[in-house]
Amino acid sequence: MPFDNPMTSAALGVVDKMLTLLATPDKWLKGADFYIDSYCLMGALRFIDRGNPWEPFGGRYIKQEVLEVHCILNKILKERGSHLSVGGFNDHFLTKHKDIIELLQEARSIILDKMENGHNAI
Repeated sequence: MPFDNPMTSAALGVVDKMLTLLATPDKWLKGADFYIDSYCLMGALRFIDRGNPWEPFGGRYIKQEVLEVHCILNKILKERGSHLSVGGFNDHFLTKHKDIIELLQEARSIILDKMENGHNAI
């Protein structure tokens, strides 16, 4: 049945929150996780996961839906032929705000597709 996977639905919520946090170029950062009310991709993920953009993922429980989104973003980058991590892509000198939004929109589309087909997103 479509839209009945709570984990994938939660992952969709994470991507939507990221799109809101990074909605405009002035809300996106490169080379830093967080500054006032601006974030990089990883800073936004950590903020959604813990309410703290500086706390690293390692050594503590990560919300499954946040991990799911992180895996989807990495998978998209790999499929695009990138050798970069999510953080590396964010900070790459050629990456622009529109690239970040396109990456998140592609992740959103993948999650919606998986939800409609009744599969996990990753």
